[in-house]
Amino acid sequence: MKAPSQRMLDVLIAGRGPVGLALAIALDRAGLSVALVGPPPVAPTPPTSHKWDPRVYALSSSTRDLLNELHVWDLVDLNRVAPVYAMKVFPDSNADVNSVDFSAYSAGLDALAWIIEHRNLTQALERALRFRDIQVIEGGVGGGEIEVFPSHVEVRAEPSSAEPLRARLLIGADGARSGVRTAMGLDGAQHEYEQHAVVANFLGEHSHLDTARQWFGDDGVLALLPLPLDEQRRGRLSLVWSVPRARADELMALTPEGLAATVSNAVHGQFGRLEPLSSAQCLPLMRLSARALVAPRVALVGDAGHVIHPMAGQGLNLGLGDVTTLARVLAQREAGRDCGEITLLRRYARARAEPVLAMTLATDGLYRMFYQAPVQIAPLRNLAFRALNQLTFAKRWMVTQAAGSIF
Repeated sequence: MKAPSQRMLDVLIAGRGPVGLALAIALDRAGLSVALVGPPPVAPTPPTSHKWDPRVYALSSSTRDLLNELHVWDLVDLNRVAPVYAMKVFPDSNADVNSVDFSAYSAGLDALAWIIEHRNLTQALERALRFRDIQVIEGGVGGGEIEVFPSHVEVRAEPSSAEPLRARLLIGADGARSGVRTAMGLDGAQHEYEQHAVVANFLGEHSHLDTARQWFGDDGVLALLPLPLDEQRRGRLSLVWSVPRARADELMALTPEGLAATVSNAVHGQFGRLEPLSSAQCLPLMRLSARALVAPRVALVGDAGHVIHPMAGQGLNLGLGDVTTLARVLAQREAGRDCGEITLLRRYARARAEPVLAMTLATDGLYRMFYQAPVQIAPLRNLAFRALNQLTFAKRWMVTQAAGSIF
């Protein structure tokens, strides 16, 4: 860990998750002086580890391009990354309901997404950080430790530093419970979904054929995402099952083997017998929109500014779209211009307004259509899905939008 300096920094980033780490690297590459405040990283996973992190991300083509540009993708353990070449979406949990099929080949993409463990991605970002001239302070930023002045912002890291850190711009990349957002009075609309996400990993008897599958069942959305095949070409799978809280409690009370059997039954045994590869975790789901992404000398990125339902797997991609846009705005500012000026920061906020709103409306709209609409519309909904499956151009447009428009 590099010792903090009390000189005036260009940017201070609160948060050491994937979004904060990527932004620190991007801004350092743009020539700004950067410090990063966050908790120490998790212990590295040995290359031969058979443990699989139940938290995974579906990285879009644009996200992978960003990681390539930041020289992070080369540091990822690619043996633990799986491409998604196709996706099947079932508008019903019944076995005889046809799926809507999406294809990377039809859309002209290398892959629809790349599935990567949280730990694998953050470790690659941490390694890339070591090659940059970025101050790293282990700790957090509390609301009472931030003071905004006309020319700069002062922050005392927790546990309290002897002297405050001084920067032209403070960026909140500290997640859905952002202390920076709250301290700056930027808290906005927040809605708790009546669902929790149960996540776990399994090994199936059959290959997943590099295909993601998603079922909109009666009680929630069940997604099985491909992880790398094992030595016998059996398919490892990552589960994200968004269900009502009571159902989540039932699933979490099962043994790992019991949960595996329940999942296998829910997907009609498509992968044969499932074996657990990790313990399950349960995460509450919400929709959140900050009152504004920027304030004088402050900007929000990632979950600190917006949280969406995970059914589309676009949360991290949306946050890294913030990184790309904010880094570009600051790098292309006029010579001699202060990087914390509110008029400059509003360029970032305006550029992100449309993609963030579009993805929020899309995921929230799907949730409402399947889980809050009258049951009588279910046949019409399934008919619409069958019609969509015949519209190749529409499916291609949807795939390319998800791959790049959030940037």
